[in-house]
Amino acid sequence: MCELRDRSVIGADVIVYDRYLFAVPVRGVIRSVAEKDGAYQVDFYQDNPGGLNVCKHSGGYFHHQQCEVLKSKAAKINDPVSDFKALSVSAEKNKALYNFDKPDPKVLEKFPTPKGKAGFEIRIKIPEFSSLCPITGQPDWAKIVIEYNPDKWCVESKSLKLYKEGFRNFGEFHEACCQRICTDLVYLLDPLYIQVKGIFVPRGGVVIHPIVEYSRSTS
Repeated sequence: MCELRDRSVIGADVIVYDRYLFAVPVRGVIRSVAEKDGAYQVDFYQDNPGGLNVCKHSGGYFHHQQCEVLKSKAAKINDPVSDFKALSVSAEKNKALYNFDKPDPKVLEKFPTPKGKAGFEIRIKIPEFSSLCPITGQPDWAKIVIEYNPDKWCVESKSLKLYKEGFRNFGEFHEACCQRICTDLVYLLDPLYIQVKGIFVPRGGVVIHPIVEYSRSTS
């Protein structure tokens, strides 16, 4: 950010973030800087998303904290949407983290179970689980409830989040989804007991709530 009343920014390209006026950040050029509070008077480019609706705010003043001044002055604007995406958090980094095509148990992580004299049960709820019907390709929605008695290891929650996203574009029956989750967690944690329940949203008038259990004492 530039300092207040910094006249050197006049003529520079600027991106304005004002969610009350614009659906997305828009670009323009700084015409002047207010003497009192250092607000920027901005003229907007016509090729911004929103076109004339954006241009009608040209000449308005915007607080410097709403603005990102670009280094180059009067830069040519070819594709403002692409420019905004380039300034946003890189989608490629997120893509590297998330796999939506198939659940991968390798992303699951664990940490040592907190020590104590009393045993305990851990209950995890995933309220927005989704997968695809392997027959129709339509999305299935469910709340997955995982309850387990840990021995030496507990599942790390962020890794479980990454794991469950792998089901999003993956075709598998309700029953198989729950069986896969339970099996992968058993291999990861070797728990004393674990139950995975899938409360799937009814489709076609049929309600399916698979329950998969594992107990070390009976395995």
